[in-house]
Amino acid sequence: MMQRKYIKMAIITGLSLAMWGLAGCGSAGGADQVKEEATEIVVEATSGSHTQTVTETSEAVVTEAGADETKPAPADKEGAGQGVKEGASWYDDILTDSQLAYEFGGETYSLGNYDYYALIDLAGDGNPELVLSTTDESFLIMDNQAIILAQVDGEVRILGVYDYGGGCSLYYNETESKLGWYTRLSGQSNSYVYTLEDGALKEIESLDSYQPFHDPGTEGLNKENKFYINGAEVSEKEFQKEYSKYFSDDEVLTYEPINR
Repeated sequence: MMQRKYIKMAIITGLSLAMWGLAGCGSAGGADQVKEEATEIVVEATSGSHTQTVTETSEAVVTEAGADETKPAPADKEGAGQGVKEGASWYDDILTDSQLAYEFGGETYSLGNYDYYALIDLAGDGNPELVLSTTDESFLIMDNQAIILAQVDGEVRILGVYDYGGGCSLYYNETESKLGWYTRLSGQSNSYVYTLEDGALKEIESLDSYQPFHDPGTEGLNKENKFYINGAEVSEKEFQKEYSKYFSDDEVLTYEPINR
């Protein structure tokens, strides 16, 4: 049986955001929205009977509703990693304003639902990307979720939304400026490596491992562990060597509380 997995990413171009001042905006409960036409790209890569489908789709809507007259103090930035410039603060409003909401892939994500954060630098330019999480645990399970936001061409956008039924974790390889996404189900793991190109996350590698009886590329019963890199079967030694580049314990993301 083939396994299909759908991954949300941001492919957003030409997003223009204009937020009106408090004067003349109407009631506090009102919201200004700027919409960008969705772009959808479907990529299907098949190796033998192992097939992975990636659907990239994004429609961006930025909403600020019910702005308070009193603004909280900026959040503590202890979560900033190495390589992040001092004073980099495009994300200050994101961390302090729980009324902000962004739409991605047809769904709206209210930033008030995320109480923890981390900073990464996938472009390697000292201008960080912001990771928000519903939990301080690195392993996201059940209803927990993480999202990644970035400032691209002066505008804030969601790059990706990460949750998974069997649980998942995000990893950050600072040396190579790569993002890793590890997902797990009973008897198998599927992991993906991303880079940031032109303001969007691009998958550059997939690493899949299956315990006996869980390999979707095997007809009948699989009696040994199977390992794949980009859909091609490899030895366990080859797999572990590549896997350790992006998914070591030292690279798993940890989160700091947001001080709102």
